[in-house]
Amino acid sequence: MDKGEAEVVALALEMNHDLILLDESDARKLASFYQLNFTGFIGVLLKANQTGIIDDFKVELDKAMKAGFYSNTTLYRRLMSELGK
Repeated sequence: MDKGEAEVVALALEMNHDLILLDESDARKLASFYQLNFTGFIGVLLKANQTGIIDDFKVELDKAMKAGFYSNTTLYRRLMSELGK
């Protein structure tokens, strides 16, 4: 886990935040240990899609992946299947 993610967890504990944004697995494990609620980039995109902020989850996720965001193939396929894409 890098310093930035550790700082996010520490700040969330200090300020009693309800939700933090984490994608890295070690940071998520630490957040879980401290019983912090978290979501990741994909969770934010899903919520944006559900609320109509974005029109097409697949298009936006594909753009992010082309720009360097990593999602494993199994997760990507499962999400597309669940969304009927």
